[in-house]
This record gives sequence, C-alpha cells and structure tokens, in this order.
Amino acid sequence: MESGDSLYLEIILKESGKIEERFSNGETLTYNDLHILALKSQYAHISNLDTKLRSLQEKSEELEKKLETIQNGVNKERENCFIKISAENEGRLREVDKNFIGIKSDIDKRYGEIDIRISKLEAKIENSQKEIGKELANTIKWYIGGTGLILIFMKSLEVFGS
Repeated sequence: MESGDSLYLEIILKESGKIEERFSNGETLTYNDLHILALKSQYAHISNLDTKLRSLQEKSEELEKKLETIQNGVNKERENCFIKISAENEGRLREVDKNFIGIKSDIDKRYGEIDIRISKLEAKIENSQKEIGKELANTIKWYIGGTGLILIFMKSLEVFGS
C-alpha cells in the first residue's frame, strides 16, 4: 500500500483498538464505531487482495519469462531442424544430381552407339546402292546385248531367208 494509505490505516487501527477495548469492557458501540470497524475490515481485505494481486503479478512475470524461454527453445529447435533438413536435402539433391549426370552419360553413350550404328547402316545402304547400280548396269548391258543379238539374228534370217 501507499504511504498515505498506511497513515490512514494506522489511524483506523488505533481507533479500532480503542473500540475493541471499550467493547470488551461492555460498552455499547456507536454507528461511528461500527463504521471504523468496517473500514478496518475493508482495509484488511484490500490489503489481502493487494498481496494476492502482487503475488499473481510476480507469478505472471515468472510465467512470461518461462514462456519466453520455452519460445526461444522452440525457435532454436525449429531453426536446428530447418538447418538439419536443409543439410539432408542438400545431400539428397547432390545424389539426385549425380544420378542425373550418370543417366545423361548413359544416354550420351547410347546416342553415340546409335550414331555409329546409323553411320554403319548408311554405309551399307550406300554400298548396296552401288552394287545394285552395278548389277542394274550389267543387266541393262546384257539386255541390250541380247536384244542386239536377237535383232542381228532376225535380220540375218530375213536376209538369208528371203
């Protein structure tokens, strides 16, 4: 309580002491005496409430400090988890990158093999075309030669047969 309140309380306590002594001696109480006793009771009640309120404020401050400590711990734990997860994900991403590089090199190797096969196939097709061209030219020569012989033979039959 404040200092003004404590001075007022001292007066009330002093007067209530006198009233209680008179009451013990069997004297009757006046309305003024009853009011002073009621004020003493109210001040005691207010003092008790003030003590409890201060206690609650202290506990509230303690709880706030504990809550802040817990929140800081939670934030630190969350940050640690984030760092750990980030590190794990970084490792996984490196592994995925390695796998993709391996797959890419396999694909490049296979494309290289396919290019070689296509080049060989093209060479075979060119050789086949050349051979077909030679065979076709040879066949045409024979047809022309055979046709020429047939014509000569037919002319000679016509000349000698007439």
